[in-house]
Amino acid sequence: MSHPIEKTCPKCGAPAGQRCLGVRGERKAFHRERGARSPIVPACEIELDLTDTPIEHLLLSAIIDWLSHEASQAEVITQAAIGPYRADILLKDGGRSLVIEADGAAYHNSDEAIQRDKRRDRYCVIHGYAVMRFTGREIHSDPRGCAAEVGQWLRGPK
Repeated sequence: MSHPIEKTCPKCGAPAGQRCLGVRGERKAFHRERGARSPIVPACEIELDLTDTPIEHLLLSAIIDWLSHEASQAEVITQAAIGPYRADILLKDGGRSLVIEADGAAYHNSDEAIQRDKRRDRYCVIHGYAVMRFTGREIHSDPRGCAAEVGQWLRGPK
């Protein structure tokens, strides 16, 4: 049973879109299935000056919301310097680091931009960072699904 209308479930307190497990209060699904329609609003409140673009803001808020639901101790850094580059979002979990990029169509559609992004990704991988890129369309259509993919990386082997 999911909660498509209410803001929170009266039984377990789950936000709209999460699976209800009744009075037990255990919530296993953070988001609707990948590809489902999600609201195009930030999932939680964050400072606007932490991000450069609206899609970064939307993605960051979804990631922070996911981390709070999972009680993760991962560190989130925005606009982190990595050598000559700057990561939109850097996630550190123990000895692992993940660079998360929010690619809007305005800056990442040309052949030159694609080549630049590939060079940047190679640099990050060589220096021990995993890289995830999300398009603006993915972020706008399903920010929580993008955050859940980041969560899969967090749950992966350490």
